[in-house]
Amino acid sequence: MTSQPFAGRIAVLSGATSDIGRAIGLRLASAGAKLRLLGRDRATLESLAEQLRGVCDDVRSFPIDLSVEVTGSYKLQVSTPTDLLSAHGPSGTVTTQVFRITNTGTAPVSNVVMSASAPTDWKVTFSPETTASIAPGAYADITASIIPSGDAIAGDYSLTFTGRGDEANDQADVRFTVEASILGAIVGAALILAAIGGLWSVFRRYGRR
Repeated sequence: MTSQPFAGRIAVLSGATSDIGRAIGLRLASAGAKLRLLGRDRATLESLAEQLRGVCDDVRSFPIDLSVEVTGSYKLQVSTPTDLLSAHGPSGTVTTQVFRITNTGTAPVSNVVMSASAPTDWKVTFSPETTASIAPGAYADITASIIPSGDAIAGDYSLTFTGRGDEANDQADVRFTVEASILGAIVGAALILAAIGGLWSVFRRYGRR
């Protein structure tokens, strides 16, 4: 039985500059293997190669960094605590709506802020203005104060709300229903009644002729 079972074979040894790698290299060299040494430290790797060449003639070193940096994934989700993306309120008056920004990724997202794309002359502010960081699986609740323009006609309007951090962003479309104000309804009803009264008066005056 030969004393060099790996004679003529090539052995690639990663992490060769570690204590375990050095020991394995010596065993393989003694078994007749041709060695290809991989390691991060060039000087240490070459020193080991010189040592092993005393046992095995065919030894080559390749300085290389095989480490991997795991950074995780970044992802945000913008919604509300109830997942209902609609709100309502009168024109010219503040309506508050809570938004929930959830980190659905695997790494923290920093410096998270909200912004809104709203119709002309509408005003939207947020509290807090900035959230320093949201950890994976965690969320931050942000309150939006929405003021429709004073001359907004009753009906449905679309607003886009965006949550943005240094690493990720997301947005949600919200339907906002502007309600008719009580004063407006009273004025409207009064005008209708006045018009009906006027028609009735005309009918009475000229209808019997």
